[in-house]
Amino acid sequence: MALGPVLIVTPSVDRARLAAARLRALGSVALLPNDWALALGGTDLTIGARSAAWASVPDLAAIIVLDEHDEALQEERSPTWHARDVCLERARRAGIPCVLVSPTPSLAALHGGLELRLDDRRTERLGWPHVEVIDLGADDPWITSLVTSPLIQELRTEGRRVACIHNTTGRARRLACKRCRELSVCEACATPVAERTAGVLTCPRCGTERPKVCQACGAAKLVNLRPGVSRLREELEAAAGRPVIEVTAATDDLPDDADVFVGTEALLHRVRRLDTVAFVDFDAELLARYRAGEQALGLLAHAARLVGCAMAAAGSSCRPTTLVTRSWPPCAWPTGTGDLGAGGTSRRTRIPALRSARLARGRRSRRVRRRAPARSTCRRPRAR
Repeated sequence: MALGPVLIVTPSVDRARLAAARLRALGSVALLPNDWALALGGTDLTIGARSAAWASVPDLAAIIVLDEHDEALQEERSPTWHARDVCLERARRAGIPCVLVSPTPSLAALHGGLELRLDDRRTERLGWPHVEVIDLGADDPWITSLVTSPLIQELRTEGRRVACIHNTTGRARRLACKRCRELSVCEACATPVAERTAGVLTCPRCGTERPKVCQACGAAKLVNLRPGVSRLREELEAAAGRPVIEVTAATDDLPDDADVFVGTEALLHRVRRLDTVAFVDFDAELLARYRAGEQALGLLAHAARLVGCAMAAAGSSCRPTTLVTRSWPPCAWPTGTGDLGAGGTSRRTRIPALRSARLARGRRSRRVRRRAPARSTCRRPRAR
């Protein structure tokens, strides 16, 4: 090695193993956590997951953090820490370079005073597969199904491995009566009920169960406003004409001969190669979360990496792989690092001020309620 020992930090152990297998041609490689003694004794490359940020490497010359945007680099247990911040501080104290590599850099890295180096537009575009945005509200405003015509075309193409990502488990998360249009809610806490099992409505808040009927008019026909993975699997099987495998975080093994999958984002961590990845409800990834834009781009980058592996394996003569992204109604979702930084920075500058104001109001209200106990008006009789 030209510089000396290099420490490489990856989000997961699987990625560390793949990177170590590719880098063994460059020199000796210590794969953590099994090769702690080898790394301490001296090696060219030391690679591992999040905990590798604390690895003891003598005469360290450089640190590289791969996929800096990945949430797996954040330790959730107390005391919490981020591998990116640990590597940056470690490099600063040692006076060595620290390189953060990411297809979609986080806002913390973009606004951390670091030097940003970008490839030219053509080189960056060649690294991404074709991304197609489907707007259901433009062509078919009446349609309520998440299975679009381009997705059906991909499903019916023989020999293509297709994955549909939908982060909603169960059969239905939101139902309404087809006759009176009344939303199905829990009779105890007024929370929208979900259909986790066929024919039974369950409240996700208090756990109350009741039959699948409308409380307002008693009709048994309910419209599925937000289908889950189980219901989507049935629609995909009818559209594709072949078996569809449902994958969630609780799924253990996948059949080797399966070509069509549907499930949550855990599906992206279970398969090695895909020809098409479809986010059937991508708008849901951009709502109600503090880092929604970053997380959505991270999912898109992960899917693009799986699709890119399929393109490289098939060669340049294969048909361009499509990533189908659903958008209905049209939303201003980030198309690059610049859009992400412009929208996310302004939003995050307002959120701490709102939290501080709410905290101040909460303290003031508690201070008002804390009153001293009333003094007793009874006096002790004087001793004679």
